[in-house]
Amino acid sequence: MRSEYEPKVAFKRWKLVSSQAGAQEHKIGGEPNWLLEDEAPATYRQTVPMFFLMQLLEGFTFEKLPEAPPQMTLGLTGEPEPSRDPFYRLFLSNNLYFFGTEDGEPLVYILTQI
Repeated sequence: MRSEYEPKVAFKRWKLVSSQAGAQEHKIGGEPNWLLEDEAPATYRQTVPMFFLMQLLEGFTFEKLPEAPPQMTLGLTGEPEPSRDPFYRLFLSNNLYFFGTEDGEPLVYILTQI
């Protein structure tokens, strides 16, 4: 555990509800709802089987704490500039697909689709 780390993201409890198969929602477990073709990794290093953990749809945001620094974005000039939004976005708002292994190595493997 890192004692010097200062949190930047506000805690938010996820409320999980049942949904219909194929619904375009964030989800944990089951099968991914691919935006494009199936890109699921079969194995890690060609020997360790991988399985689907969860998916987050594009536009998912994390509320940042007031003292946290702003997310940096590319401005119109192509130079980095601070975002005015009170939240962070992951991977430029692409759909995210998380995979893992039984032994936890790697801890998480993430694919993005736009």
